[in-house]
Amino acid sequence: MTEPAEPTAGTVRIAWSGALDLANATGLGRDARAALDTDGVTLLVIDLADVSFMDSTVLGELVAILTRATDRGARVRLQNVPSRVKVLLDVTGVGTLFEDDPA
Repeated sequence: MTEPAEPTAGTVRIAWSGALDLANATGLGRDARAALDTDGVTLLVIDLADVSFMDSTVLGELVAILTRATDRGARVRLQNVPSRVKVLLDVTGVGTLFEDDPA
């Protein structure tokens, strides 16, 4: 579900894939928070390109991840957001909390 990458100039990229729901939300959040706890991380990029489904428990984890990042002076960017996930983020307002993907 999560593919971590080595930090590059303060940036850590992780890729989430598949159906993201109650069954795996806690693990996704744990992995992302561990990445934020790495020394020197100023930006966490979460690549959602291969996500087929996301439910509200994962939205809650995204907000918890953002809170952890903000507490540590870091930022979070969602990247390659599939249209079906973007609709969920937009309808709930959660999407406005994250940095825009410059790509």
